[in-house]
Amino acid sequence: MQKQITINFTNEMIEQSIIQTKKRNPDLKPHFENLNMTKEQGHQIGFLGEFAACVYFGLDWLDNIRSDYKTIDTHDLTLGNAKVDVKTESVPDNIFQMLQTQFRKRPFLQHGSIFDDKPYGRRLINAGQRQELEKKHVVLFGAVNRDSMIEHEDGTFLIGLSGWLPLGYVTVKNALKYPIIEDKPFVAKKHKYPTPVMAIKSSDLLSIDDLKEKYNQHKNTFQS
Repeated sequence: MQKQITINFTNEMIEQSIIQTKKRNPDLKPHFENLNMTKEQGHQIGFLGEFAACVYFGLDWLDNIRSDYKTIDTHDLTLGNAKVDVKTESVPDNIFQMLQTQFRKRPFLQHGSIFDDKPYGRRLINAGQRQELEKKHVVLFGAVNRDSMIEHEDGTFLIGLSGWLPLGYVTVKNALKYPIIEDKPFVAKKHKYPTPVMAIKSSDLLSIDDLKEKYNQHKNTFQS
């Protein structure tokens, strides 16, 4: 079974994720409260996901960095005429390994691992982003291995951090069709999400490899 590729993080990416996190705080708050890490660590993962997505599509990730973070960004990167939002989550090692084989090509592999209405079967978009999401065209989803992180004394945790695993994408048009929900679609100790969300089904994600192929064929005129 062929695994999905991961984009490795270079030392320069790691350094810039720390620099940009310091610049960003306290201007913007994270969209989700993650109990497994600090707010700063969550920002680091977000930046690394954006950098890696640029690399995946052959874009210059350094040129893509914003000058400041005093306002909400309109998009994380552009593919031709399409404005793209990049969302990166951290998952446990066992889930990360499953995702590597789950998200390859459609139809997705249904082999007892990741299902829509089971834990980690949805990709989440904070309902508070709905209005700003309307200005974009594509939402890319990716993941890093939470258990690969080694924490430094200063709170960073980037030694040994897994690369960025592309999971897939959804058009904003289709994402906005999802209702805003609070209850998780599976039995859990905490039955509600930390905040209202649009919970995108994994089976609704499109292949990021296909998106890259389409973009490379029509770079100047590409629109999702």
